[in-house]
Amino acid sequence: MRKKLLFAVVLFLCLIKADTGDSTFVAQDTSLQKAPTFFAKTLAGDDFFLSKEVGAKADPEERKAIVLSFFTTSCIPCRQEIPIMMELSKEYQNIGFYLVNIAEDEEKVGKFVKEMDYTLPVLLDRYGYISTKKYDVSVSPAVVMITPDGLLFHKETGLPDEPRNHYEQLLDALTEK
Repeated sequence: MRKKLLFAVVLFLCLIKADTGDSTFVAQDTSLQKAPTFFAKTLAGDDFFLSKEVGAKADPEERKAIVLSFFTTSCIPCRQEIPIMMELSKEYQNIGFYLVNIAEDEEKVGKFVKEMDYTLPVLLDRYGYISTKKYDVSVSPAVVMITPDGLLFHKETGLPDEPRNHYEQLLDALTEK
């Protein structure tokens, strides 16, 4: 029941945003707080542990910055943002890019990802726990950037003006940390 309610709220917010043309963009100062760790299944069926990618528990040779792009299949701005993230992942190969689906059915997500030809790994936040409880994300799109040391570098919701330039500036700063 909670899953359905959360999905309905996220869908409603995306539809309102799509219908009104509102491009509300909010960047939050995270002041380099420790990023909440989590586990998720990937759309491919693999296990993903954030602690294996960043922070003290991660292998120093494998540790890298991470970008989490939260989305839903009904989110129109997400459809603009994800292709940009895919392009940037090719340019910033030292950063791990992941799409995080918020509380949708795995089959629906798989069909959508295939239809849209998205190639980034997809993490399934099946019950919305990672997005809402761990990262306080209630609106998509949302982007969270994490340093190799496991610290929150940047968090924002909405689609910024000139998103590619905006993300390039953030990624350049993230790789300098």
